[in-house]
Amino acid sequence: MADLINFVVAGAQKSGTTALRFFLSQHPEIGLVRGGGETHFFNRHVDAAQRSDYTEYHAMYTDQALAACTGDVTPYYLYGEPCIPSIQRYNPDMKIIVLLRNPILRAYSQWIMEREMGRETRSFMVALLHEARYFSTHGQHPVFSYVQRGFYDAQIARLYKHFPRENCFILRTSDLWQNHSTVMSQIFKFLGVSDQLHIQRQRKHTRNYSPMPDVSRRLLYCVFCNDIARLENRLQWDLSSWR
Repeated sequence: MADLINFVVAGAQKSGTTALRFFLSQHPEIGLVRGGGETHFFNRHVDAAQRSDYTEYHAMYTDQALAACTGDVTPYYLYGEPCIPSIQRYNPDMKIIVLLRNPILRAYSQWIMEREMGRETRSFMVALLHEARYFSTHGQHPVFSYVQRGFYDAQIARLYKHFPRENCFILRTSDLWQNHSTVMSQIFKFLGVSDQLHIQRQRKHTRNYSPMPDVSRRLLYCVFCNDIARLENRLQWDLSSWR
């Protein structure tokens, strides 16, 4: 059997995970999936929690990547409820990296992305109302989840239920950009690879778009304010900038 995947970058979507994947790919001791994309293994395989054979999963990687510190960068894992338990069953010692961005800005950025991809045709406010209606009757939607993906506290609580805190490296997107060298060194130490490598900071998938309307921003602040406070308490962070 191939060596187990060692770490996952589990989220959150639109929080800098594409850039982080690029930075990780520059390290000679780290191996990522063929083609450098996302595997989505633990959310696309409904039987992932019952599997004992992961040949299909490991086949997504080269032998060289599997012999290194091997990672899976799939931001959906933090949000998708069955994913973290399935990952824990696959590898109880998995290391989890999570990037968290201001949920208000994250929601708008996701909507912009979905519009550009042609999957979203509604205005931002109409899309939020549609999401709320869908979630109340059907639960999580894999795409139209602008608000639900931003309720981080419950997602981190689920993560801590299945993995000890020492296996989790949780940081803000702003930390990655403002303290790039220090944060990358910390991530490399967390993964057990050399932390002496300097990775040049580069932005990936940046977009120029009109600012969020003030009414939308105020609405989303009301939606997220309690969750932000709970997350501050859980992680012992100061998230005043998110307000």
